[in-house]
Amino acid sequence: MSDKNKKSHVNCSVYGCNSLYSTSSNISFHHFPKENERKVLWTNKFGNNDLVDRRQLWAIQLRMGKETLKKKNLRVCSKHFTVNDFFCQSAMNKKRRLFMTAIPTQTLPVSSVHKTSPKKRPSPKNRKKSDIYSTQKAEVVNLLFLSGSFRL
Repeated sequence: MSDKNKKSHVNCSVYGCNSLYSTSSNISFHHFPKENERKVLWTNKFGNNDLVDRRQLWAIQLRMGKETLKKKNLRVCSKHFTVNDFFCQSAMNKKRRLFMTAIPTQTLPVSSVHKTSPKKRPSPKNRKKSDIYSTQKAEVVNLLFLSGSFRL
């Protein structure tokens, strides 16, 4: 098979993002940073400045779990970065590159996991009581209806 017939299957790894590689689009794709490649200064939600591994920050920002991070060739599209996160190497080369300190901050996922709150089941002791109560209640309604005392 020739190189011209090969199709690129590059897509964004961010949960909920449907960006695919296309030569006609202006979207660029960027590899996930390697572990311990670079530390960046990050202000946490409490206002404290910390030096944090860039890969770890990307994972936190993009809400990626450990299983997702084990995958190779993770890529993030340019939709998740600001214009100031990019630089061009030269006027001739239009390829956009990320600064080494760039962290995704745009169109971030709300959650990567669908969480449903389970219904709390009553304890077995309470379940038996509620079953008996509902059975007795149904019998009373039936008796009232049959006797003519119950009107709709």
